[in-house]
Amino acid sequence: MKFAWPVKSGRNIPRLTALVASGELRPLFKRWKQPYPFDKDLETPHAAQ
Repeated sequence: MKFAWPVKSGRNIPRLTALVASGELRPLFKRWKQPYPFDKDLETPHAAQ
């Protein structure tokens, strides 16, 4: 059985937004020993600004 990506692009954006807002992804990044990329304090300003 082949994996099929969703036909419409951006279809899973609301789900990702909900997962980030709830913090459900945080344990996965901790398990992978990776920084959580959705923290506001990790955001860097645009280089052109």
